[in-house]
Amino acid sequence: MTKAEFIRAIVADSRMLPTHVEQMLDAQARAVSKALGEGDEVTIPGIAKLTTRERAARKGRHPGTGEVIDIPVKMVVQVKVARALADHVAG
Repeated sequence: MTKAEFIRAIVADSRMLPTHVEQMLDAQARAVSKALGEGDEVTIPGIAKLTTRERAARKGRHPGTGEVIDIPVKMVVQVKVARALADHVAG
């Protein structure tokens, strides 16, 4: 589902104006990004819980040359899907 399709689906279900839905989604993305960047966790009720974690440094291989390379420590987003959503998708 694209952003435009997502906006249309919300508009059809809520009777909100498309511009308001787009502004809300953009604001939500900014708020989630800011919170995760500050190390907070974000819960989107009925959808998922987002947290950050540190991925350890490790060795890898350069795909073109096969050379062993060092991959540094990195902060990544971890997503835990809400049980209600997982149950719905599972049928």
